[in-house]
Amino acid sequence: MPGITGAADFHLYGADHWAALILTVLAVVAACVWARRTPDPGARRRAARGLAVLLAFSEVTQTVLRIADGTWTAASSLPLELCDVALVVCVVALWTFRVGAAELAYFWGLAGTAAAILSPDLDDGFPHHEYLTFFAHHGGVVVAAIFLTAGVGITPRQGAWLRVTGWTLAYAGVAGAINLTFGTNYFYLRQKPSGGGLLDLFGPWPYYLFGGALLCVLLFFLLDLPWRRTRSDSGSGSE
Repeated sequence: MPGITGAADFHLYGADHWAALILTVLAVVAACVWARRTPDPGARRRAARGLAVLLAFSEVTQTVLRIADGTWTAASSLPLELCDVALVVCVVALWTFRVGAAELAYFWGLAGTAAAILSPDLDDGFPHHEYLTFFAHHGGVVVAAIFLTAGVGITPRQGAWLRVTGWTLAYAGVAGAINLTFGTNYFYLRQKPSGGGLLDLFGPWPYYLFGGALLCVLLFFLLDLPWRRTRSDSGSGSE
């Protein structure tokens, strides 16, 4: 793939991968500590909207750079992966503080996008633009998801994990219809990522689809557990 001279191949849990993971964790901690220590709701809203702008900019930048170097294709570059949809949801949640959007951002960000950071489907390492935009996009979604919940306090309501499961199935249906019509592979419904990952645990197609679906539901359930003791009968709300 054409790119920046000197960019090395990406290696799972190589130095550049660990650097991205550590920076993401530090950003999460810094954002949450700042939000919890900042009493001014207006300041938290301004920070959230600033993060929303940065996330949107990362998506636009990735598209522009792919077009510029000739690697953009409708078969793989449209913003139809779950991580792309999660980014859009995060932008909405950060801008509006709506509880429904924040719930989707939390579950999709931590069950989907965080998994993508741990096992990226990525060929190029630092400082290639694919590496930089990938971790800006995916790391930003994780930061946003935890900032909204643990930082700002917009926590999942009763039954949120079941609602998000329904939305995920609906998204899979749309992605499947697009794949069937155009021969694409969005949401990895037709083929597993070439770089390997959690789906390798469940065997070949179509078995990995069922294994992946069960894992997804389990992760949603587990992600809901930390909030069960903290939410009141009235549920969570926006500021």
